[in-house]
Amino acid sequence: MNKYKHINMAYLTEMSGGDKQFVIEMIIDCKDKLPAYIKELTNAMDNGSKEDVRFFSHKLHSSFHIVGAIELATLTGVIEQMAKMGEDSNKIEVEVNKVLPIYNQVVLELDEELKTLNA
Repeated sequence: MNKYKHINMAYLTEMSGGDKQFVIEMIIDCKDKLPAYIKELTNAMDNGSKEDVRFFSHKLHSSFHIVGAIELATLTGVIEQMAKMGEDSNKIEVEVNKVLPIYNQVVLELDEELKTLNA
């Protein structure tokens, strides 16, 4: 049973072969990259750059997938496809605005997992 609402460490744990230090490093790496990707995604939306929206939603999609944040991986995958297909910017913005509140919860859960792994 998964102890978190927004993340699932099963994929990362399996990928690590049980190497706890590897899992810790991957979580820290993702946590270090995510804020910049979020900022760049929102900047791209503000600037109307669908190519940058596509690029940074793809970066987020990959990072969210690694830490098992499937809801956000799915959402950023949708945003990536919408930008790629030239969807209306207002529709893309609606989806982008769904990311931040969930992202904030994901970060809290990743922090909790790091505490557990470092205990």
